[in-house]
Amino acid sequence: MKQIFILLFFIPCSLWGQEITKFEVEVAIGPNFGMKKMEGRSTRKLLDVILEARCNYTSHFDFGLQFLVGTYDLLYKERSVEVSYRNMILQPVVDYNFSIGKHVTSFVGGGLGMAIIDVDSGYDQFNSICFTPRLGIELFKHLRLTLDYRLLRWDLSFWNCSVGFVLGGGHKTRRHH
Repeated sequence: MKQIFILLFFIPCSLWGQEITKFEVEVAIGPNFGMKKMEGRSTRKLLDVILEARCNYTSHFDFGLQFLVGTYDLLYKERSVEVSYRNMILQPVVDYNFSIGKHVTSFVGGGLGMAIIDVDSGYDQFNSICFTPRLGIELFKHLRLTLDYRLLRWDLSFWNCSVGFVLGGGHKTRRHH
């Protein structure tokens, strides 16, 4: 199974002759916010750490695999209890790069994958499908600012705003033959 995934990921990268680096890795960090508030609960926003490997398929399309690890706390006022939620999300992602400029490129995209939510270090655990629409900008080909929404179970969805550093990549232009 692992070999099939590797082939499906790297074959399209080798089919298109491009000036850009075909493979890039992004390491990002940012706060999560907007968890659904219920009566008697408040949230404490914490951080998400994101690792994403991408293939620049054409000058306009990138696809890859994203892994997110994050946490946030829910504070139950009536019981004076704090509950920690830890998220692990693995999902394939696709981006469409539009408005490609010399120093700034805008993109929209999304992902669909699986999330594991761990409550208080093993007290309880939830699995959920994760749908992630996102948009952002890439500055100077190596700095990405992204805003996305992690749509999970109704009470566990949240927003994420991240700043990422891209290793690899480069100009999103094609070579003309």
